[in-house]
Amino acid sequence: MLSGTLDEYRDIKHPEAYVLWCTMGFYPDLRIFQNEPMCDLMGFQDDVDTFFLPMGVSD
Repeated sequence: MLSGTLDEYRDIKHPEAYVLWCTMGFYPDLRIFQNEPMCDLMGFQDDVDTFFLPMGVSD
């Protein structure tokens, strides 16, 4: 088990080999989406950091 920041996660060489467990209440300035179409559907127009995490659900 590891803990870290979003920037540290982005530096991981093979993120698909990890399970990311994120408690959303602790990250008010971060949005996590399954994919870009889902993000586009939500239509946020701000500067909040957006992160894509495939969750095993089909597009």
